[in-house]
Amino acid sequence: MILLTVSKKPDVVLQELITSYETRLKHYISYQPKLLKPSTQSAAGMIKSEESQLILKELRQDDYLILLDHQGYLKTSEELAQMIQKRLNDSSRRTVFCIGGAYGFHDSIYKRADFKLSLSQLTFPHQLCRLVFTEQLYRACTILRGEKYHHG
Repeated sequence: MILLTVSKKPDVVLQELITSYETRLKHYISYQPKLLKPSTQSAAGMIKSEESQLILKELRQDDYLILLDHQGYLKTSEELAQMIQKRLNDSSRRTVFCIGGAYGFHDSIYKRADFKLSLSQLTFPHQLCRLVFTEQLYRACTILRGEKYHHG
């Protein structure tokens, strides 16, 4: 599984937390986070267009693309675990999650996406979203293995 994030490097405290969950995840799944440098354009439309090109360059034709987006579907941790299991069972396609830039995703990315997932109805800074997602992915893996991390 891959997580593409259009964002600057996180501050040290957030990065330590993110790294902690990424390290734990490696015991469960193949996980590859990748930061994509945000656009330096000044107009929102140009920013989204430029960032969409960065995202599309990272994708293969047959990748299963899941956008982390405020307009996406909300899922419980257990539902996310089932979704992750389904993606893990489909070994023919890579699963790529994506956190867009400050202005969201360009229409070309929405059209390319296979699914939109929302972590909350609240709006988060990109790096906090990355932390929450990484923790939830770790939680999903522990749920699938019946481990005691999740108490829901």
